[in-house]
Amino acid sequence: MGSPLSEAPEGGHAPGSALEERVRAIEDRTAILAMLHQYCAMVDRLDAHAIAQCFTEDCVLDFGPGLGGEQQGRALVEHILATGLRRYAATSHHLSNATITLAGDRATGVSHVLAWHRMADGKPDAWLFGQYHDRFVREPDRWRIAERRLLAAGEIGFPVAWAMIPRLFRPDGPPEGDSGAF
Repeated sequence: MGSPLSEAPEGGHAPGSALEERVRAIEDRTAILAMLHQYCAMVDRLDAHAIAQCFTEDCVLDFGPGLGGEQQGRALVEHILATGLRRYAATSHHLSNATITLAGDRATGVSHVLAWHRMADGKPDAWLFGQYHDRFVREPDRWRIAERRLLAAGEIGFPVAWAMIPRLFRPDGPPEGDSGAF
């Protein structure tokens, strides 16, 4: 006799059923979202080691050309974050509008970030409005970020170059034939 989980009760759902798949998808999305929120909380606490644990050992991280471009490896990410975040006396990262697409033990996602930064040197506060474009991998103990690219929609007070979010049309005028009215 099998375990209660391996046999479908009368009128129930068999292992591998659509219900089990939906529950697994909910659990996976919840775990990924929890990890994304943990990342933001640990950035705000300046806990570089905990931040690095959100990434795979061979991760790729790209915060844009003004912040070093593409970097690879968890140890390097930890070092960059430990040294780079010290320029801020405080930060507050807010994550929203997360979309996650699952594909077995891999996933992709885009989440929007609003990040406030108080400069340690007394310069005016800086703001970033952007998106994290992530690729996730399920490892034996948890979901981790295998690749993260930060794209900016805009910023206030950051004197660095950003990779910008691609737009469908340029802000210098409406597309041809568009009156500009909603």
